[in-house]
Amino acid sequence: MAEEIHVYLDHLIARQSLRYTKPDSSYENSSASHGRYDNNIRFSDIRKEEGWFDSLVKPDFQRATCAWSPDTCVKFLNSVIHRRIIPSIILWRSDETGLVYVLDGAHRLSVLRAWMIDDWGDKAAEFYKDSPDYARVKEGADAARRAVDEKIGAFSNFADAYREWNEIAKKGGAPLKQMSGERAEMAVFYSDIAMASRTLSAQWETGDYDAAEESFLAINRQGAPLDTLESLLIEFRNGSMSRIIMSVANAGAHGHYWPAPNDALNMSADGASRLYGFNTRCHNIYKQLFVPPFDAKIIDINVPFIIAPGHFRLHQHLIELLPLLSEGQPIGLDKIDGVLGRDIEVGIEQLVINADAVLSRLESKLGHLGGGSSNSLSLSLTPLVYWYNSKGGFVRALFYAWCYWLLAGSDEDIKQRKIAFSAVRGDLEDALISHKEQFAEIQHRGGAGFKSLGPITSFIQDLIELLLEMIGKDNDVRNAEIDKLFGVSRGSAKKGSSRSFSKQDRAAINIKLLSESSIKCEICGGIVDLKQGVQYDHIEKFADGGRTTPSNGRPTHPFCNLFREYIAGVKNGNKKITLPTVVAVESKAFQQLSLFDSFPGES
Repeated sequence: MAEEIHVYLDHLIARQSLRYTKPDSSYENSSASHGRYDNNIRFSDIRKEEGWFDSLVKPDFQRATCAWSPDTCVKFLNSVIHRRIIPSIILWRSDETGLVYVLDGAHRLSVLRAWMIDDWGDKAAEFYKDSPDYARVKEGADAARRAVDEKIGAFSNFADAYREWNEIAKKGGAPLKQMSGERAEMAVFYSDIAMASRTLSAQWETGDYDAAEESFLAINRQGAPLDTLESLLIEFRNGSMSRIIMSVANAGAHGHYWPAPNDALNMSADGASRLYGFNTRCHNIYKQLFVPPFDAKIIDINVPFIIAPGHFRLHQHLIELLPLLSEGQPIGLDKIDGVLGRDIEVGIEQLVINADAVLSRLESKLGHLGGGSSNSLSLSLTPLVYWYNSKGGFVRALFYAWCYWLLAGSDEDIKQRKIAFSAVRGDLEDALISHKEQFAEIQHRGGAGFKSLGPITSFIQDLIELLLEMIGKDNDVRNAEIDKLFGVSRGSAKKGSSRSFSKQDRAAINIKLLSESSIKCEICGGIVDLKQGVQYDHIEKFADGGRTTPSNGRPTHPFCNLFREYIAGVKNGNKKITLPTVVAVESKAFQQLSLFDSFPGES
């Protein structure tokens, strides 16, 4: 079944924290202030630029405004034009800031605004540029505009009809007789807007912040059912981990989830200094995980760590991954509230300190894996090799297993594990590329997410130990042992029955060829992706007289460059290394988080 198209309008009403804001003098004389208890929202106010609509904000944890389909937008606009009953918009005005929060009705207001200014998301490229769903934004905008133009009419057509009506009337004519019924109806509707006689109903929450938050939470648990993860994030929205998850999910956008340093009252200079970089740090984590956007054709070795699911639900997968990295162990449904809720009642100063510590742990752990940084501890892993299946599908269970296996234990454990990994990396990647189906099958047998974490982690440990034992052995002997571990025999590949190659087959061919033709690190033998963080090493050591010239340089993984001698010693058998054990994960008893988005290739 084809996936339903959604219309992305999250850019039309800015987000802002309910709690952490400071009064802005620019709102003192705003129309929002004077209209606090006005129960009528004029269509002219929704349309007008730099007016009432621009003083609106959404609570930071409000759902993204992207749940409506083009058909839903059309039905709503049809109800508006024909004066059907529209549910009230629920608003709250903060006495501290002057900002007007839309507690319920963001979709209704945004659809009206989009129609009036003809911006269905495709004219907000700057807002959505970092979104892995940008192609969906354009698709939704095109579909919404077509549907509205065909079934309702562009708003500019209503304005033209109104001008035609006036011209006829000024010449002494009879607009109702001279215009078609449809054009006359459009003109009357536009006239109602121009004369501010057409309104929506507003209902105001008149209490303090606590009352507004109570209303917000109650509203968000009604209507479209919240999944368990959304409920958890809302319930523990004031905790540092929840705020980090949502901030990363929104690419560290300013105005989300954190007080601006200048607006944070009663904070120390140290606290404000830490806070200042939060948005940038969350943005960088977002880029490391979700950029570049995924292309199902697999035409480049460079693919994202995670394929972002549609409709801005990145938080669903961050709520699994970020606690795994921060806590050093998988966190199930029975324990996640302890992580999300550990600091929901602390003051802003302590919240900032806690968030700073969590971000530092996340940056450190992700820094071991790779990304755009040339950090000396980075392995610069190629996700396509390690946690994508043979058809180019992202398998999050494989990703979690590599994170857990590489990053479990003490700093010394991690260092030793990474050296052992690097000493056999070339052979390891060859094995993973040749046995992609068998490796992904471990996840299929155990289940998605954390369900198969134990079996996959144990298999990785066994595979690395085998490759360490096979150092210096004959290639045929080594390959036979690898096949045995994966449970396959050479030449047992299935023969395709179709004459044509499927989309997945073409992706598998591309993966194989891209892997075989990639640049290899001359220290470990693994793939070097020049679009990730790399370092350049002297082939003949500089200390031994090697010159700093292109002919004496080579790209390497940063970690390989840092531990060049140690890795080489293990590879040639001059150094021994003991692979640290990994604490076993009891998958059967694990309470899996329920994620309702799936990825290509993931069951």
